[in-house]
Amino acid sequence: MDRNRILFKRFLLVILGFVMIAFQSPVFVSAHNHATKTVRIGYYENEIFQEGASEDSVKSGYAYEYYMKLSEYTGWRYEYVYGTYNDLYQMLVDGDIDMLAGIAFREDREALIGYPEIPMGVEAYVLVKHDFDTEITAEPSTLSGHTIGVLNSNMSATLGNYLKEHAIDATVITYENSAKLLDAFDSDEIDILAAESDGTNIRKHAEVLYAFGTADYYICVNKADTILLDELNEAQSALYTDEPYYLSVLNAKYFGASLSSQTLSNVERNWILAHDKIVIGYLNNYLPYSDTDANGRVTGVVKDIVPKLFDSMNITELDIEYKGFDNYDDMISAVDAEGVDVAFPVAGGLYYSEESGIYQSNSVLSSSTDLIYKNVVIYPDNASFAINNNNRMQYYYVKTNYPNAHMVFYDSIDECLRAVLKGEVDCTTVNGMRANAILKNAEYADLSLRQLSSADARCFGVRIGDEGLLRIINRGIHIMGSDYPENQAYKYVDGLYIEEKTLSLKDFIPWILLVLLLIACVIIVYTMTKLKRCKAAVADLQNVNYIKSNFINDVATNIREPIVEITEEIDSPTAERLLSAVDDIIDLSNFEYGKVTLSEDKIHIPALVRGLESEFQENPSCKNLNLQFNVKEIRNKDVIADKARLVQALTKILNNAVEYSKKGGHIRVEVEEQKCSNPRITNMVFTIKDDGIGMSPEFQKIVFDAYTRENNGMDGKQGVGLGLTISKRIVDLMGGKIEINSTKGYGCEVVVKVPVKICYTR
Repeated sequence: MDRNRILFKRFLLVILGFVMIAFQSPVFVSAHNHATKTVRIGYYENEIFQEGASEDSVKSGYAYEYYMKLSEYTGWRYEYVYGTYNDLYQMLVDGDIDMLAGIAFREDREALIGYPEIPMGVEAYVLVKHDFDTEITAEPSTLSGHTIGVLNSNMSATLGNYLKEHAIDATVITYENSAKLLDAFDSDEIDILAAESDGTNIRKHAEVLYAFGTADYYICVNKADTILLDELNEAQSALYTDEPYYLSVLNAKYFGASLSSQTLSNVERNWILAHDKIVIGYLNNYLPYSDTDANGRVTGVVKDIVPKLFDSMNITELDIEYKGFDNYDDMISAVDAEGVDVAFPVAGGLYYSEESGIYQSNSVLSSSTDLIYKNVVIYPDNASFAINNNNRMQYYYVKTNYPNAHMVFYDSIDECLRAVLKGEVDCTTVNGMRANAILKNAEYADLSLRQLSSADARCFGVRIGDEGLLRIINRGIHIMGSDYPENQAYKYVDGLYIEEKTLSLKDFIPWILLVLLLIACVIIVYTMTKLKRCKAAVADLQNVNYIKSNFINDVATNIREPIVEITEEIDSPTAERLLSAVDDIIDLSNFEYGKVTLSEDKIHIPALVRGLESEFQENPSCKNLNLQFNVKEIRNKDVIADKARLVQALTKILNNAVEYSKKGGHIRVEVEEQKCSNPRITNMVFTIKDDGIGMSPEFQKIVFDAYTRENNGMDGKQGVGLGLTISKRIVDLMGGKIEINSTKGYGCEVVVKVPVKICYTR
């Protein structure tokens, strides 16, 4: 029995242990199994705070980004319900929406809506007047008799209490949305604007008077939804634990261009009234921050950010002058001696700035500092540093972060880097915006860098006591933000040092082109010289040819008359051929000397063809040949051309066909007309085709040259080789063309195309 009791107790202990383990162990739930919660959130239009209060508008603003951040902790999805602030507040009370942002705390509301433990922000309510209205001043009583516009929200109640406390008799007009309120102020319908200091964009000709109240504002939930309120409290608590400065980041992002941020204080206005120019001292040889270019003008980030800084605050009537310094200490001394209003860049921390008699502005650009070394430096605090004697900022950085380091001074950053290369020191430092560009120089190829843990900001420096200017500069830096200076800096990084490139094929391209140009010039000169000699040789040949042709023409002319007499006395084919050859030589000579002219004769084409047919049918040489002459349908039978020359050209072609046709061969002559674009001209085409011995392709290339004959194996064929040459000269002179198509052993086809005038008279 006792044993059973003991076993039972042990069993209970085991069960209890499992239960305790189960409750003490964390429970892991898959995100996929967790249902996404949809929260209905009221969304009203409010400049800067939340914008895009419609279905198709892009949403943005302080509150909208805050919603998204909360969603990262809760997994909420939002359903946006649009309306005015008052309507949405009532919907929150009635439970028609789950959440609404921008609600100030009031005790009478605690029973109606659920307030979380942590506010989403704090807001000051300010009064804003037109800067041209001199009747209204910082004295509250001057508000009496004027109209004040205010948004129908918690701010209107705060304004009412303020006016009552100060016995101010002013007319208050409430507006349902911020757009109408701001339009009323911009159009001078109201004298004074009651606005959120950070929730309203800068207005032209607006001047902030003073704050009339402040309020924490919350993102509230429906009173009945305690679960949603618990989730909101947990999310806000976790957010502020993880990112304690999150609201500061949001403020800087969205309220940099707000009304209060851009509205100058009295001390700032007094500084502007007392100055019509500002002198900016800058450090030379310190790109991308500042330098003087080859034309003696300022360059670098300083040239861009100073005008931008003042423009962002609508300070446009201030002349900006720049003065460069080669030494940092000289630049700071000029500020202290009031020769310069502002120095840039300044660094080293507050202690060294105070020692130098200047204020440091907020950071304009912040970057890492890089340690430059040849041999690895593990402990910089025990190393020796090369310090640029003209840049005290480098000295301040090393002195502050590595107080035990040994420092050796040189006159420039280049000398510092060379000292590291030579082993005179262990290392040096270079600002992170400059280091990579400097080390691109081939001279520093053996140097390496690593980023140091302490960042180094670059600021403006202003003389201690000049707090009005300092506040203006800090305000401008805040409005301008950090993105603009950083983006501008990259424009000047590449101009730090000209990189000494290692030679490559690309570097030799200009020399290669120069050599090629010289070679081309030599070739051109050589070619021109050779051409000149060739032209001289051609001229000599032409002269010889002229003498030869002249001689042949003289001989032909002298022997023609005796040959004519012989031909008349004896009827011999040989004599006829001899006479024809002499006539051809004389004709060719006349063509070469340009003595041949064309006449205009009326020609009846069918009659011309019949004449040719009759002549060749009666020719004894054609007795054993089959001749066919065919005139196709010709519309313009009567034309104008040189009849004798046309017949001469066709006759010589026919003579060739007859001469090189075998017994029983066929010769066919066809004439047809082809239209011409000129209505007064027509083309007559004569095709002479035979089935004789034909021509070789080689001979066809020179067939129209003078005194050429092909060795075709036909004995007894005589001639000087001028027939087709003269035919070609005649056709060319008439503006036509002649073509030959032939295959060796299969005959020849000659096509003569001649443009002729149409004869319209009978």
